[in-house]
Amino acid sequence: MSASSGFVPLIGIEYSHITDNLLILLTPNINISRTYDIEGLAVVEFTPVITRKFHLYSRIQGLYDYNTHNGSHERSYFYARLGLGYKHYQFGLASNTDYYDADKELIQNYGIFVRANFN
Repeated sequence: MSASSGFVPLIGIEYSHITDNLLILLTPNINISRTYDIEGLAVVEFTPVITRKFHLYSRIQGLYDYNTHNGSHERSYFYARLGLGYKHYQFGLASNTDYYDADKELIQNYGIFVRANFN
């Protein structure tokens, strides 16, 4: 996840589990570049039905990126969403927590979100 552009080959695996109201996605990988960053990404969404028209929308997403060349942390984050869903739309409260570089510089954001699924 380092700040380089262009083509970066990687080797990874992906695990996904999807049901009507649960999504789990895990994708560990290693970037085949001069830094050989190791990354792990996890996403979990839980959307149980509340009424005939509304469902709960909850999502957590986290990433950790480790630079093996420097032996240091590159970036990590934890994003959370909690709200309601109506048809293909979701809205509610949001939280983003990001850590950058070896010193793990912290940047936090809180607010609201609006989301649409295009099927």
